[in-house]
Amino acid sequence: MGISRNRGSQFYIYIYMNKLGFLFLAVLYILISILSFDGNIPENAQIICCGTLIALVGIPHGAIDHVLYSSVSSKSMVSFYTIYLALMVAYVVLWFLFPVCAMLFFLLISAYHFGESQLSYIQQSKLFSVLQYSVWGIHLLSTYIFYQLDTLAGIFNDYAIMEQFVDLFTIIQFQGLSVVISGSLLAIYFAYLLVQRSITVQQVLQEIYVLMLIHISFYLFGPLVSFTLYFVILHSMKVMLDEFQFLKEKFSGLSFYKFIKLLIPFSVVSFLGLFLIILFNNWILDLPIIYLIILMTSVITLPHAIVMHLFYAQAPIE
Repeated sequence: MGISRNRGSQFYIYIYMNKLGFLFLAVLYILISILSFDGNIPENAQIICCGTLIALVGIPHGAIDHVLYSSVSSKSMVSFYTIYLALMVAYVVLWFLFPVCAMLFFLLISAYHFGESQLSYIQQSKLFSVLQYSVWGIHLLSTYIFYQLDTLAGIFNDYAIMEQFVDLFTIIQFQGLSVVISGSLLAIYFAYLLVQRSITVQQVLQEIYVLMLIHISFYLFGPLVSFTLYFVILHSMKVMLDEFQFLKEKFSGLSFYKFIKLLIPFSVVSFLGLFLIILFNNWILDLPIIYLIILMTSVITLPHAIVMHLFYAQAPIE
């Protein structure tokens, strides 16, 4: 059962994306005001605020993967959990054997996942869908790396195990060329969709608006604040609304309160798991905390992105 493809559904998407865009703009204004008044945002305040937002919204947005999977697949939940955990373990092994490959794979997965969650309402062939999602996500991440490279390099160079990522990021952004190329491809593609009447002028303007907000935040703020703004407001909140809209139509009587309750169990499991991993790292591994966070995030992202791909394929949002 997919989300109904009608004007009502399109209006719903338009309204909530504008609400998220407005929320993003409001937060931007507040942060810019703080910067103008004080000159900077204290690092501890950044960590506390961003960590809280990610804990309250970022982690929960992937806490119902099992519910979504059971809604779009006929396979047993045993197979789901087995494959889910096997992917996580395999990815951890990749990180310890080939960390640069693991980081590159993480960026590619994230690019596709972010692009798919943003452009899932544009119905195209499988090939065009893969291309549109990938190019949008590559533009997002290459823009982030372009604006944040110096800061990230300064952080990564403090740890021997992370120095190798600086060269990878430098190659990816290559003097901003990847930003220009991916942005140009997006412009050409949106023009093509307009000619084919696969997308409206209003929707194109909406996408330009979202990308403008992303560029502004990535330019103005540091790596933690700018990415949290995008990840929490424009990605996680949108995905949660997509999930709620789908489940509300599939299970009559599902209120937003009940939907939030669905998020709680595996969110708590995730928090407990992260806590135990951090303790294990402090006792045994002794990896830099930022390296550990990137590793854990990537390991969670891989199976989550696969589930969301199945979700959007079976329950397209228009």
